[in-house]
Amino acid sequence: MRVVFVSPPTNDVDKIVGGWDCWNEEPAIRIPYVQHGIPDDENILMQVKALQPDAIFYVGAVAGKGLPDVKTLCKLRLIAPLIHLCCDGGDHPWWPVLDNYTESRCFDRQVSIDGAGKDHVDLVTLTPIDLRPYETRIQPDGRTIKCGFAGNIGSGHRRDLIKPLENAGWVVPRLRDGSSYADYVGFLFKCHMIINSAITGSTKHMHVKGRVLESAFAGCALMEMAGAPTKEWFPEQLFFIHDGDAAERIQALTIEKITNQATVFSEYALSRYHPKIIYRQILGGVRAI
Repeated sequence: MRVVFVSPPTNDVDKIVGGWDCWNEEPAIRIPYVQHGIPDDENILMQVKALQPDAIFYVGAVAGKGLPDVKTLCKLRLIAPLIHLCCDGGDHPWWPVLDNYTESRCFDRQVSIDGAGKDHVDLVTLTPIDLRPYETRIQPDGRTIKCGFAGNIGSGHRRDLIKPLENAGWVVPRLRDGSSYADYVGFLFKCHMIINSAITGSTKHMHVKGRVLESAFAGCALMEMAGAPTKEWFPEQLFFIHDGDAAERIQALTIEKITNQATVFSEYALSRYHPKIIYRQILGGVRAI
């Protein structure tokens, strides 16, 4: 099956495209656009038409002058079934954009891949993640960090959560930088457990971060925020919960308890959220596939 991804050339998208490539014989073809660059709609249309794919995945952004416009998206849909993968469908700045796409009939299916936002899309699921960097597992005795955090600390709630834990020595953070995704995964392999903040970019909602599945695939336990929608995708007994008491929870947990939790958490994720399962769900029922 030949698929094309029309998407920005970012690391976050790399793992989504890799989530397709890691189980398909024919790798996806990427046609990039620059979110805040010069519009390149005609070239995108020309390239996709020449490829004659079986399906097109569009990974969008909420705003940017370089985004393909609605008319272009409708033209892409005439070439092959067009599926929108929205990374932040659970956050309200996206909702009018998603609703406009629906009204304009741009897509065969709009999919929120952050486990939230069901009122504005056709399907809600989790992020399909490239499993190839996770193939070499690190055993518990090779992990040196009791609790880590991977990603930008930023400001607001996430910083208020992570910085005091870092200063007290309870959490080791790895900030997002220009290094490879394999390096990011390598950090996860050093950790017994990953702490998460489920707050969206607007800080008004919660969703299921990609690092939830990344933690599971890396064999880490998860310490998630109370009230996060993660509980709609995993039984609550499979992960730890922090509710203003993260330092106390991390201190009290033994490595044995964390390891046992990590094992069942990882097994559950692989059995239900393997990228092959997610993509097949996304494509199920889409015309001419």
